[in-house]
Amino acid sequence: MMSLLGRTIEWIIVISLILGIGTRYGALLGLTFVIVATVTAHRYWGYPQAAQLVQYIFLTKNIAIAGGAIVLFVTGGGRFSVDEKLKG
Repeated sequence: MMSLLGRTIEWIIVISLILGIGTRYGALLGLTFVIVATVTAHRYWGYPQAAQLVQYIFLTKNIAIAGGAIVLFVTGGGRFSVDEKLKG
């Protein structure tokens, strides 16, 4: 059930950000999703020694994605987004 919910949320985020429809909301949803995924799954210090490096890489990847989501939330979709076309 959670897998289906996760995939659905990921699709909403992807469609929102690629098409520029509700970009700020999509970025905020993406930031929330990444924070939840990081807190629940990528705590590298709790994994065995052999798996810590992979989980650390996932953690740093999620931090980078969170930074990009914050930038998109602050700046919006840009001039080629559907949001901008609807604004007029």
